[in-house]
Parts: sequence; structure tokens; C-alpha cells
Amino acid sequence: RRLLALMPLLNPAQLTAALLGTTPAMAAALMPPLPPPPLTTVTTVLQPLPRDAAGEAIQINGLRQQAHWRLEQGELWLPLEVLEGQLGASRRPSEDGALVLEWYGHRVTLPPTRQRSLDDEVAVPALALLERVGVQLAVRGDALQLNLPAAPLRGIRSRELGAGARRVVLDLDGPGLVRSGDGRLLVSAASSTEQQRQLATLGLAPRQEGAWLSLRAEGQHLSLANPWRLVLDLPPGDAGVN
Repeated sequence: RRLLALMPLLNPAQLTAALLGTTPAMAAALMPPLPPPPLTTVTTVLQPLPRDAAGEAIQINGLRQQAHWRLEQGELWLPLEVLEGQLGASRRPSEDGALVLEWYGHRVTLPPTRQRSLDDEVAVPALALLERVGVQLAVRGDALQLNLPAAPLRGIRSRELGAGARRVVLDLDGPGLVRSGDGRLLVSAASSTEQQRQLATLGLAPRQEGAWLSLRAEGQHLSLANPWRLVLDLPPGDAGVN
């Protein structure tokens, strides 16, 4: 009866020792280990886009700029200039008046009926293309936020094209956004010090600015997949030629 009265006051090792007639230390060694606590996972919940909204600002990987956008019945309309000059998609026309957008191996054909005017700019539906590449979208106030994590730069290749032109290929660990303007390209890629030295020898004057790799380069660029890479065709006398 005395043991029963003391049971609520004993810890597991002391109770086992009393029942087995041994010391608490020996009883603790005989007891099986306690199971580990359950794992907890933190899940980031993305708020769904509203079906209808509009604004005059777009924030791309933290960089804010003035640009019109519109969500209409669940479809996102963006100016072509944003898709080409601020995200890195390539455009080529077709004979029937359609526009063909290509971005990291994904191709979208947009007939004239899928093109519209948005504040005097040509805009096209862009939601499907953005989601295929993995861009995360959110609306915060009047701003549309577009985010794609910076992809590590895996390698750099370069070769002469003749007549002073050069092709530079950036091998990426995933798709990266490309912004162009003022004679520079901003690529959402993370580079090492050694890679920046290599880019500098090509005349690209690299700067790692947070999540953006800034390069002094003009000319054509093309994004490809399998593997992920960005192809820069630099004209004669431009950056990249020493």
C-alpha cells in the first residue's frame, strides 16, 4: 500500500527501481529511450490571386517599377515590354499576325485576338507562361509582385562568332529572370568570386547586387532549358571583346 501511495510522486526511473528492487540509475539504463518529439513543418501558404484587379506598379524580385497590369476573370495581362525587357522572354512574329513568346523552353502562340491595349501598350495574357517557369505571383496593394529565386550560376562558356562578335553561355541551376536596359543585363543568378573574375576577363564588368548579377552587355539573349542556360550574343565592339 505504501508503494501505491508513493507512485504519483515517483518518476519513471524511480518507479521501475522500486518494482524491480534495484537502484534508480540501473533502472534508468534498462528503460527504453523516449521517442523523439514529432517533427513540425512550416508551410508557406500563398494567397490566391484575385480574379479581378489592376495596378500601375510591378515588383520583380524586390525591384519596383511603374508598369500597368490587369487581372481580368482570372487572367493576367502584362505589357510585352515587361515580358521581354524585365523578365527575359523572347518574341518573334509569325506570318498570320500572331506573336510567339519563348521562355526557357516554353512557347506560347498568341493570335491577334489574344492581344489588347493596356495604357497604350500591347499587352498579352501571361499567367500560364509565368507559372510554367515557376514565377510566384502575389498582389500587394496596387503592386503585382513577381518572384523567382536566384539560381546559382553553374558555369560560363564563351566562343568567338567571327567579325568580332562573341557568344557567352551562362549555365544556370534553374531559370532566372533577365532585365535589360542602359547597356546592362540583370540576371537573377548567384555568382562566386571566381565566376565574376571569369566574366570580367570577357569584358562584362560583372557586379553581384544582392540576388541580381549585373553584366555590361547589349545584343540578343535567349533562354533555354534542359539544361537551364542563358545565351548572350554580343555584337562586335561590345562588352565581351577585349
